[in-house]
Amino acid sequence: MEAYAVAWKPRRSRGRRSAGRRAIQIRNAMNRQGVGVGEDGDPMNTLTVASVPGVGWQAAVRKLLPVECERLMGFPDDHTRIAWKGKPEEECPDAPRYKACGNSMCVNVMTWIGHRIDAVEKEIAARSAE
Repeated sequence: MEAYAVAWKPRRSRGRRSAGRRAIQIRNAMNRQGVGVGEDGDPMNTLTVASVPGVGWQAAVRKLLPVECERLMGFPDDHTRIAWKGKPEEECPDAPRYKACGNSMCVNVMTWIGHRIDAVEKEIAARSAE
């Protein structure tokens, strides 16, 4: 199984109508921002309720499931499946789950940042003790 990112690059327009085409290209490029489409090896965008993260597999793109987004963020499975608008957690729709993942910070990254802050604080304390 091979996953890949699909690259999207606007074509350069030439000719008399280039100003109108350029405006369309700029609008299309702005619409593409944050959808996770880029070159191979580019970082993934932050998940938001408006973005639709996808995985390319066998020449097809599919939407990530909420549980897959939770795993990418470092959460346990069904961590964002909560009671919503008076409904039990089993009936929680996907949109608020995607939004919760998009408004979160990745557990692994936050752990790494915390360790780095702690290491710097210890180094500063050791230097001031000398």
